[in-house]
Amino acid sequence: MKHVFITVACLHVFASMHAQGITLLYKNDMGWNDPMSWVQINTPSGQMPIQRVPTELDDLVISNSLSGISTTGFYSDNVNTDFFVGSNNTTGYRCKSMHISNTDVSFDNPLFVDGAPPVNIYTSNGGFVIIDSGSNVHHGHFHLHGGNPAITDLQILHSTYGILFSHANGVALTGTPVEGPGW
Repeated sequence: MKHVFITVACLHVFASMHAQGITLLYKNDMGWNDPMSWVQINTPSGQMPIQRVPTELDDLVISNSLSGISTTGFYSDNVNTDFFVGSNNTTGYRCKSMHISNTDVSFDNPLFVDGAPPVNIYTSNGGFVIIDSGSNVHHGHFHLHGGNPAITDLQILHSTYGILFSHANGVALTGTPVEGPGW
């Protein structure tokens, strides 16, 4: 009886633990909530890569050179309308960080007039988004939620595509702008 109690107690502890964050690559263009779309990169030797939907603890990589996907769109729904980066949300479209490399990306929701849902970035929890110069974001309203005093603004640096341009307000940045004539 003592062994059964210890086993049950251990199972409860292990079931209550959150999964540790990993780095997931968007490898199949089947949508955010499809586990087959994501695969773990930088997998330790001898371990099978994990395939699952991102959690609030995961770092995401969306890269044409690593996956072969040059254009993709992420669609939110009427229940989970926003995307969350660095938030402690345990449901919905979320991750700890996001790096978009050499890819055309769009964040969309048909419920919004301009089709562009909020992409909320929480720096107090270590959240950040990197969009390198080989990428274009066609839709998405990026909102910076501070808390980390080292991160004070959103900015566009060394862009080969010019300044932030918003046609019909499809893409926007909110925060403390510091550079660029389009602010």
